[in-house]
Amino acid sequence: MRKPIVAFLGLVLLALTIGLVFGFGPPWGVGRPISASGHGGIRSLQLVPIPEGPSSPLFEDEPAHASSLPLSAVEGYIPDPLPAPLWQGVTCGQGGNLDVTFQDGETVSYGPCREPISIERLRQRMLAVLHAQEP
Repeated sequence: MRKPIVAFLGLVLLALTIGLVFGFGPPWGVGRPISASGHGGIRSLQLVPIPEGPSSPLFEDEPAHASSLPLSAVEGYIPDPLPAPLWQGVTCGQGGNLDVTFQDGETVSYGPCREPISIERLRQRMLAVLHAQEP
């Protein structure tokens, strides 16, 4: 009676392990939360399609280009601290990244397949601002 239960639990554990490795990965971030102030603050945000395509205009602390948008348009949606990026799994290859560039030049990317909920809210706000800019 004990052997079937052990065998069943072993199969369940194996299935969960395979699901984590080849599926969605662990539901927590890979690493620790990121302090933007520890990097001198955020310089810019950008939506970047993966594997290819045109990137969005930059949302910049101090817009340097005519196509740039002010970071203040989405500032209320930027989590503090930033969450750790989520593991994407081995089957992830399409979608879009949200790239955060800090004042010290360091960059952190979220996506392309999975991202923390707070980063998804930021992405949605960025898209709303971009769509409002369209003629």
